[in-house]
Amino acid sequence: MSLRRTGRILARFAPIALPLLFAIAACINSLELGTSEQATTVPLQDYNFGDVQVNTSSAAQQFTIRPASGVQSDSVDSITETCPDFSIAASGLPAQVTNVCVGGSGCPTYQATTYSFTATFKPTVTMQVSCVVTVKLNGVPTTFTLTGRGTEPAIRIGVSPTAMLDLGEVRVGDTSSAATVLVKNFGSGPQPMTLSSVAFDAAALTKGFAIASGTTASHVVAPNGGSSLYGITCRPTVVGAVTGTLTISSDDPAMPTSTISVTCSGISSNLAFLPSSPALLSGAQAQGGTRVGEPIDIPITLKNTGTATMTLNTLTLSGTGLTFVSRPN
Repeated sequence: MSLRRTGRILARFAPIALPLLFAIAACINSLELGTSEQATTVPLQDYNFGDVQVNTSSAAQQFTIRPASGVQSDSVDSITETCPDFSIAASGLPAQVTNVCVGGSGCPTYQATTYSFTATFKPTVTMQVSCVVTVKLNGVPTTFTLTGRGTEPAIRIGVSPTAMLDLGEVRVGDTSSAATVLVKNFGSGPQPMTLSSVAFDAAALTKGFAIASGTTASHVVAPNGGSSLYGITCRPTVVGAVTGTLTISSDDPAMPTSTISVTCSGISSNLAFLPSSPALLSGAQAQGGTRVGEPIDIPITLKNTGTATMTLNTLTLSGTGLTFVSRPN
């Protein structure tokens, strides 16, 4: 009697328990398959920005790091590059990218959390350049490459000298020899560059700086090396160094305003030095200079403007490649 009752209980209980155990086992197996320690991000593809004019920025290109399929959670640790013509904007690192199951049994649907960053290209040279970007994921670096080609802009101004223009020592009340400022259009065109104005500021004019030659009103400069020349002089009104600023305005979109600092030193002397130093070679240089090893003879006049006899004790010449051809007895 007891055995029959026990048998009934076991017979009724077994069909209920076994399906439940199988269901639990299936659920656990599904979770294990959906979890992975493997790399989870979709590889980033190389990108070519194409042709971009020198000194102008491309549109920002967005890149997105996504987790791979399955329930994932991974870390984007860092994104770095060391390229002068490319820049990366990647904030909020480290960041997590995840896949979360939202589709019920078997996880047919995932909701992804991604990470996005941008890259821009601003070429400084007219040539093809590239940049390797390193993305560290879960401590492991991976790379992709950015490329682009810098092209000559339609308008690009060039001004020389690029450093300060020194007109040297000039007797107070005298006008120095003219030194040359050269403005060129290195753009590829086809439209010319417009120089809207070339001028000294008011303070520089009162100190004695002047534009002795060249077109200062608005005019055009041809592309592919067209140029305008300006002769700059100084007539100091006081003893000592004076400085001024020459401002050149153009329609170069990358550099609409260019400036050159100009200086000279006013001295009190009865010895006139013509042409004034250091503008001796500027005229020859403006016409193309000289070939290496080919000399240029430049006459220098020393004049006593006083009423008494003057004695020259020494006469020296300093500077690379400069020699006396003849000197006074």
